[in-house]
Amino acid sequence: MKKRLLLHWILAIFVLISTNSTAFSKLEDTQSRTEVNIQYSPIKKLEISGMYRLDLEENLSQFKKNNFELGLSYDVLKSLEISTYYRFSTSYKNDAHRFYLGLSTKKSLFNKILKFKLSSGIQFDSDYLDAEYWRLNDPSFRWVSKVSATYNINKKWDISAYIKPYFSLNGHKNFLQKVRYGAEINYSIDKRNSLSLGYFYEQKPHSKKVSDIQTFSLGYKLDLKAQKKKTKK
Repeated sequence: MKKRLLLHWILAIFVLISTNSTAFSKLEDTQSRTEVNIQYSPIKKLEISGMYRLDLEENLSQFKKNNFELGLSYDVLKSLEISTYYRFSTSYKNDAHRFYLGLSTKKSLFNKILKFKLSSGIQFDSDYLDAEYWRLNDPSFRWVSKVSATYNINKKWDISAYIKPYFSLNGHKNFLQKVRYGAEINYSIDKRNSLSLGYFYEQKPHSKKVSDIQTFSLGYKLDLKAQKKKTKK
């Protein structure tokens, strides 16, 4: 049964990406993301995270920007999580600030072999953290959702696929701004260290110009947990 699920899951990822093959005629650029994540859980339900990411563009030939992120997440219920983060990005010519607040829920099937997750939240983006600038230039508000499914191959490996639409909350004519279709494979080195390799294709459905982007990603994650205090006998 597990082998059959794996074959079906690989086929589903292939179909997810191949259904966008007709859109490759609108491919504008190939980009990459290389990131390092550190997560720390001071208590059972609370997690603090930090991230650095390097982005390249122009078919991986030019520097795009550096990204620095600090986030918090808390398990409100067993299957409900609230999360928030702040991200600062810079190309050394232009800076950007992002704030996010969202909720996510998850469901496991087949003895936790297959996991589904739904995330949804509000994303705020601005070039400057300045009230006067916001008065003259409307900052960007987006509703971002993500539906993902993860298949656990074994204790070391898992693969996932997702779809991630972005909706404008600024009253734009085109409510749906862009959609990302992605897949990722993760490898757990041990309980604390893991690696990931991913790909996503980004479309702007209402754009008449060549605007689609494909992105390859490579990630490393260090998961730290508070040491349990030893009780004296």
